[in-house]
Amino acid sequence: MIGPWVVLEIFPNKLPHYILAAFPALSYLTASAIIRSLRGEDRDMESRPFTIGAGCWAIVVALLGLVPWLIVPGFKLPGIHVPSFGGEPVGIIAALTLAAVTFGAGVFLFLKTRRLTAAMLMLGGGMMAICLIVFTLYLPRAQFLRVSIHVANVLRRAGATHEGDAIMVDYKEPSLGFYQGGTIREEKSSFLLPKHWARWPRWMAVPARR
Repeated sequence: MIGPWVVLEIFPNKLPHYILAAFPALSYLTASAIIRSLRGEDRDMESRPFTIGAGCWAIVVALLGLVPWLIVPGFKLPGIHVPSFGGEPVGIIAALTLAAVTFGAGVFLFLKTRRLTAAMLMLGGGMMAICLIVFTLYLPRAQFLRVSIHVANVLRRAGATHEGDAIMVDYKEPSLGFYQGGTIREEKSSFLLPKHWARWPRWMAVPARR
């Protein structure tokens, strides 16, 4: 597990799936620790520091279930200012929040009452349920994650699908090229300077701050 981790830390740019090489080793280590605890060979899960850590983990899980509400119009928290997006699936977000709170609280209560088998079943089943809600229900409807799709649709409707028709300036999202047709290219912010005006294409995808 440590080998791929160290190598990846050296890379300046990385994608989430790059760490998959560490998952098999991590799975075996986790399974071994769980089996030893269930057999009573180790008392790690029954220690006070572990219980405190599990409580902190449960709080974090519950809070993460509230995060999607921050981008729902009308939902505000003092001191936290993030963009809001209309059309968010409120019902699905509510289900996700309920699942996250139930998941974290259930695992913690089982651990606190030393029902380790039930805690591990809750841990696996709850995580699977949350993943199903997130990946099959929420993400396909999360409009703020579909900016590249919407921008690409505009470009395709305008016929900007040929080489040199459009560029990205400081909009570093390769998926836009995939949805647009593969001809759009990236440029740095200096491309907006007057000396480059003659090279400007008809269409440019730029962040709002530009």
